[in-house]
Amino acid sequence: MPHPRLAPRPILRMAGAALAVLALAGPARGAAPPTRIATVDVRAVVMALPVAGQVRARLAELTQQRAHALERQKRALAEAAQEVEASTAPEGARAAKRDAIEQQRKQLMASAHGLSDDLRREEERLLRPVYAKIDATVAALAVEGGFALVLRAPVSGVVYQAPGVDLVDLTEPVTARMKREGSP
Repeated sequence: MPHPRLAPRPILRMAGAALAVLALAGPARGAAPPTRIATVDVRAVVMALPVAGQVRARLAELTQQRAHALERQKRALAEAAQEVEASTAPEGARAAKRDAIEQQRKQLMASAHGLSDDLRREEERLLRPVYAKIDATVAALAVEGGFALVLRAPVSGVVYQAPGVDLVDLTEPVTARMKREGSP
């Protein structure tokens, strides 16, 4: 017995054909106008704007700065470790210095791991005004186009769409308007 959520292929074809016929038939006389729903891929809009290159450049700059700083600290710790091993100080003093170097090494590793979080926060900070402008543009296009609902994409895909629903992707119109009006 097939899984209850997976219908055999002939049934899916018949259902698809029935939906196509209903969609082509259009709304019945006196029926309400179709509900308009739109999607917008905000990430695609951002990537199509000049600001995306500026943000990538800033994040690359920060990454390089942090990598250089981490490398300098790593070298300094390696030199300190060599000095401790070459030292003629009593073993107790050398052990204390080794422990201090190990603590600094752990802090360095934590700092390196925190880089991705820092970059994510910086990206969010840089894109906050862009997202606000995109939201305003989406709202304006939604009102102009008579959309009842706008969803963020990408979505996994529409499984079913009722005949009275008009589904539109606003990604390109939003991108075009943002470019025309100048993105932040």
